[in-house]
This record gives sequence, C-alpha cells and structure tokens, in this order.
Amino acid sequence: MIVIGMAAIVLTISVPFGQRTLHQDATVAAVRTFMDGLQNARSIAILGNQATEVVIRPPERTVSVEVTPARNFSAAPDDPWAADAPPAGARRAAQTPPPFMGRLSDDVQIELLDVNFQELKDEEAARVRFFPNGTSDEFTVVFRVGPDQWRKISLDVITGSAALEVLR
Repeated sequence: MIVIGMAAIVLTISVPFGQRTLHQDATVAAVRTFMDGLQNARSIAILGNQATEVVIRPPERTVSVEVTPARNFSAAPDDPWAADAPPAGARRAAQTPPPFMGRLSDDVQIELLDVNFQELKDEEAARVRFFPNGTSDEFTVVFRVGPDQWRKISLDVITGSAALEVLR
C-alpha cells in the first residue's frame, strides 16, 4: 500500500509538468511552422525574382507558400523562333528552395491574424505577399497554446524579415 501511495504522489506531481511540456512542444512547432513558411517565401521571392505568397488557412490549420508563375520573356507570343530565354542583361534566377507546406496542431488557437491591417482570422485564407525587392505585406499573427503560451510573429515590411515576440 505504501508503494502504491508513493506512485500516486509521483504521478500527481508529474502530470502538470507533462502537460506543460506538451504545450511547449506545440508552441515550438507552431513558431517553427510560421517562421519557416515566412522565411521560405522571402527566399523564393528574392532568389527566384518572382512574387510569392504565404497562404494561411485557419479552418484547415495550414501554412503554405505559393509561387506566382514566372514571366515569359519571349519576343512575341506568336513568334515560333523566339526563345524563352531572358533578354540580355536580365537578372538570372538563382537556385530557389521548394515551396513550404506546414500544419498547425489542434492545440494552437489563432487569436489575431492581420494582413495589411485587416483582420482575417475568420476568413477561409489569408495571403501575405513577398516581393523580389525584399519587401512584404504587413503581417501580424498572435496565437496561443493552452492558457499561458502566447506568441506574436510580425513582419518588417521594408525587409520582409519575421520577428518573434513572447507575450506570456
């Protein structure tokens, strides 16, 4: 009986610790999902010299990167002899990473999702654009995991760089 009592005490003490650890894992995974998606879109936009979008779908809990189609540099659309090569002096696209796709866990609750100062957390999709010159749309997301893990990620519109802030 003493051994069972000791085991019950140890389990009672370890349950809150285990829950806290699970919440921290979900928080780290959510931060990684958002940051990786934003960084991937910025890299593709700059290196590929084409606009990209981070698409956040709150109902599906997904974060993905979509690349706009590349421009066709041919001289004329009906000219069969025109090559699809860029004109002389045009910047050549560098090797770009593949587009990103991530999923948020069910523990993550999006509290604020703003793009260009418009609240989009209740919409089907929110699109954040990144441009080849390194700039981006204004973007802020605040999410929580459990009652005490709050995080805010925002973009600097001039550089397109993401910043993480721990709120609680």
